[in-house]
Amino acid sequence: LDPALTWRDVSARLKLPQFRGRALGALYLDQGFIAGIGNYLRSEILHFADQHPARRPQDLDTREINALARQTLAVTLRAYRAKGVT
Repeated sequence: LDPALTWRDVSARLKLPQFRGRALGALYLDQGFIAGIGNYLRSEILHFADQHPARRPQDLDTREINALARQTLAVTLRAYRAKGVT
């Protein structure tokens, strides 16, 4: 929820060596990747980004990574503003 965080920052994190080989389903629960995302938000983010939890960032093309990064912020902020409802 840091207003300085951009989708480009999330996209860059998805490409880091320590994260790019991990399944999205597990990665999005890792508080070292992005803090504050639990099972509910992880599921919503992957759904809206049209990504299967078994896929890994290294399996995604640039368009898919950028869409996932955008949805990461959009879904999280929407849930925060709506008090948990996406």
